[in-house]
Amino acid sequence: MKKYNIFFLIIIVPFSVIYGQSLPYEITLCTGYTTGLKIAGISFSQAPYDESSITFPGGVIYGISVDAPISKTMQLELECLGRNTKTTIDTVYRFSPISSVNGIGNYNSNVIYLYAGFCKNFVINHLEIPFFGYGIGGQFLNSPESLRFFMPYLELQLGAKSFTTKIIGFRFQGEMLLSPFGGNLANGTLPAAAFVQFGVTVGIVFEIHRQSLPNN
Repeated sequence: MKKYNIFFLIIIVPFSVIYGQSLPYEITLCTGYTTGLKIAGISFSQAPYDESSITFPGGVIYGISVDAPISKTMQLELECLGRNTKTTIDTVYRFSPISSVNGIGNYNSNVIYLYAGFCKNFVINHLEIPFFGYGIGGQFLNSPESLRFFMPYLELQLGAKSFTTKIIGFRFQGEMLLSPFGGNLANGTLPAAAFVQFGVTVGIVFEIHRQSLPNN
């Protein structure tokens, strides 16, 4: 996953340096909940004629986001969230000796969400800041049992920041993830279908002013 983090940083940092000037950066440590996902109509390479589905339930997510300024009300945002989950694979063996016998396996898995986009702030005052965000991301599921898939998504955010001081506050956010074209399975084929997930997060946001950074 390191190469994806580096890729997003390469995008964000130059714009921030050019346009952000003396505006503050924001770092948010967050946790929350996201809904699960069930993908049906999957064909695995080792059993191409059988029909499988992958299910991983909703659960707690946690991570970090960095917002770099490009104007007084617009920011570029990089976010990395993750969670541990139990993935279920349910297979109907259509060509097994006994037709329509289910094979069910449960696997411990990690899900990583990487996101890059824009955040538009609607400043009421310095302490109360509603915002709207939009961008693109990728959802990566990895299991020790070699179950791996990648699913790109479009993300919409709606939330608010409430600062208790000039540099520390809280961020409340709801988000919708839309995967319009399905995804890619390492050892099989995913259906070309649209998937939607929803999530909520709450976090502590730290506002870092360039004047407070070393050598600045």
